[in-house]
Amino acid sequence: MKVLIEGEENGRRFRVHELNEDGSRLYYDDGVLYTHVDAAGDNLLDYVSAMEAALGEPASVLLLGTAGGALATLFSRRGARVTAVDNWQTSFDIAHRWFHLPMTVECVKADAVAFLHSTSEQWDAIAIDVY
Repeated sequence: MKVLIEGEENGRRFRVHELNEDGSRLYYDDGVLYTHVDAAGDNLLDYVSAMEAALGEPASVLLLGTAGGALATLFSRRGARVTAVDNWQTSFDIAHRWFHLPMTVECVKADAVAFLHSTSEQWDAIAIDVY
């Protein structure tokens, strides 16, 4: 296993690993696994797959919480208009650099509740994945 990045920011410890045997990548935040994708950036976590199934095939999706961006990536690759909101800019940086988050995903650094109060935009689906 190779450590790609490891750090601490505002009391938050994070790291990204790449597995030698298959090139898949894992994102941990405070010791909790948030994202696992294969070498092509396709999701490998059951909870993300369950969220994908629950959301169906929306033309537009709002994601509150980003982590490594696996859910945003899969909907963007399907052609959905994706808006991802997270209060931690580093999550977007990690998702773009290490987890194939497409540049077409609109990334908004904001508190989720404050963002919802500030927008009149509508989406076909909304996923809440914050911790």
